[in-house]
Amino acid sequence: IYSPFYNEDMAVQAMAINTARVLKGKEPLPMICSMLNRGALKESISEFKDKELQSRLKKGGFYEEKMSSCIKSLGVKSVHNSFPLETKTLGEYQAINQLSVIDPKTLPENTIDTIYVIGHGEAGRPHLYDTIEGSGSKPISDVISDISGLVRKKIKPQVKIKITACESADRETLQSFSNTNDISQRRNGTEPLAKSAKTEASKHFPESRVFGYHGLGISRGVDYISQARCVDASFDKVTGKVSQWVKASTVRKEF
Repeated sequence: IYSPFYNEDMAVQAMAINTARVLKGKEPLPMICSMLNRGALKESISEFKDKELQSRLKKGGFYEEKMSSCIKSLGVKSVHNSFPLETKTLGEYQAINQLSVIDPKTLPENTIDTIYVIGHGEAGRPHLYDTIEGSGSKPISDVISDISGLVRKKIKPQVKIKITACESADRETLQSFSNTNDISQRRNGTEPLAKSAKTEASKHFPESRVFGYHGLGISRGVDYISQARCVDASFDKVTGKVSQWVKASTVRKEF
């Protein structure tokens, strides 16, 4: 998981990517970032973890004790159906406890097959932002070149680069998932973030495959475990409540 920034939002997004993985017994994905940000990112994760373990994830250890064998025998899906809040809390608890920031130099060559690029996004803008308000930003060209500097020798030629930011597959804000039409195409000089990322990636990793996602990325609701998306109209900006969502994998688009 490549993080362009080192604030708490990045810890939340990385935790969300790993939540379903750890519940299914898979290895969590480690985080990588620019060497200069590594210390600050570790600090942000540590602060976020301390805060969460005292509040929202306080019962995580208790659920781990009570539910782990159940999940092993019945599977994540059926346990989540019966106990959505507890299962999601357990997944986040395990994911945040196992979240690590590594030096990519320690990785063997030619082993990385997928890189998740986190950060916030906005339809038709070739930048990633550190928060929803977007006080700090990084052009996608810098992001891809940073990734290249970090892991160029470590990736498989056909590495998948998944841009998880909001609206990364959208030229403009989407009204409905059933009507994506040409929203992923370039028009009047504007194109989706993942399309700009593909152009940059082909300079550094000619055989790479680049993916974006339609709609907004959401992560902490209890009724889904994997990554989820919703359209702008389904998201209440005041309460953060989501009225309708879909699995992110169903609205992923390759560029």
